[in-house]
Amino acid sequence: MKIDIVFFNDEMLISKISADWKIWQSKLFYYKSSLSFENTVELIEYLRVEYKLVENELQKIKDSLFEPNSEMFLVNLSGKENNIIEIIKTSNILKEKNELIYWDEWNWSFSKQKDDYFLWVYVGGIADICREIKLSISQNQNFTEKGKPYIVKLASEIAEFNSEKYKEAINENRRII
Repeated sequence: MKIDIVFFNDEMLISKISADWKIWQSKLFYYKSSLSFENTVELIEYLRVEYKLVENELQKIKDSLFEPNSEMFLVNLSGKENNIIEIIKTSNILKEKNELIYWDEWNWSFSKQKDDYFLWVYVGGIADICREIKLSISQNQNFTEKGKPYIVKLASEIAEFNSEKYKEAINENRRII
């Protein structure tokens, strides 16, 4: 089984689905680089040497690799304590139609298509309500200036029951149906 490590933003994605670097670059806005490994042994050895991970940390990664319902996951190496890693399950981003910038699995995703930015937010409820908007010019500028904290706040505002930001997007014809 070929395995990829994809570096983007300040994160590391481990994927059991191998893809060319050009594909990863087209799916991740902040793509930096990627490495392919022929098998789990090569991957684990690389992580052991490169990041000086100890056995219990490597075991967390092995467990995630052998989980049958998981195709990819994020590895956060900057845990709250030394020698602690965090595994964050994620869906298959290769299926995304847009280039992902930031996302909080199952809650919201922020993406780019051509020159437009889109924010999808899960609101919840019995009907599993979701909202998606195209960002306005001023929202694009705020994202450029403030980065991820701005997007997190905007996602929260759009998810509100009587969201003014969502009403504004509807009035300006920026809602995606």
